[in-house]
Amino acid sequence: MTIQTLSLEDGKYELRFDDTSGSLTAYRYGEPWQDFSGNKFIYLLMQKALAEPQPEPVGFVLVPKEPTPEMIGAMAIEEATGTINGISTLGIAGACLAWESALAAAPKPHAHP
Repeated sequence: MTIQTLSLEDGKYELRFDDTSGSLTAYRYGEPWQDFSGNKFIYLLMQKALAEPQPEPVGFVLVPKEPTPEMIGAMAIEEATGTINGISTLGIAGACLAWESALAAAPKPHAHP
């Protein structure tokens, strides 16, 4: 059983398709709101929305769930040097520099054609 979910308006609305039962239900504030089972138009709109790449929110980047060896290496280099531009790599400032290095070393997602 697979349930596909499309969330809208910061979670206010949610459209759920259950491929086992074929039910297509809209939820509002987490409660069932409208039944669209059998409505091919709404189903196709949902599939199109789920297939399109979602833009990254401003100030956020997409990174792997687990750090890659390159990201770990970049953080280790920051910690090993002791200072960067006169800033100690220990403490909060060092953690921020290590994080920036890890983000720079993270693989970039490929754009969909």
